[in-house]
Amino acid sequence: MHKIFHVLLGIVILFHWNRRPFWSNLPLINGAFFTYLALFGALFPDFAGLDAFNSLDTALHAIVGLSGLAVAFLEKK
Repeated sequence: MHKIFHVLLGIVILFHWNRRPFWSNLPLINGAFFTYLALFGALFPDFAGLDAFNSLDTALHAIVGLSGLAVAFLEKK
């Protein structure tokens, strides 16, 4: 299910590629969500045996989440 979620998120992004309102909120929402996942994975490593919370995925979620938050807060409006 973890991999399916990432594929579905990618499909949603592709279908909204040319919509400005979607893109203006995406870095903040995406960054907050993936940062939350990274923090949860750090606090509860290997939670319920789910792939989303193993060490590698937690590190990747942190990179994606913090990058999204950086883009959201550093973007010039």
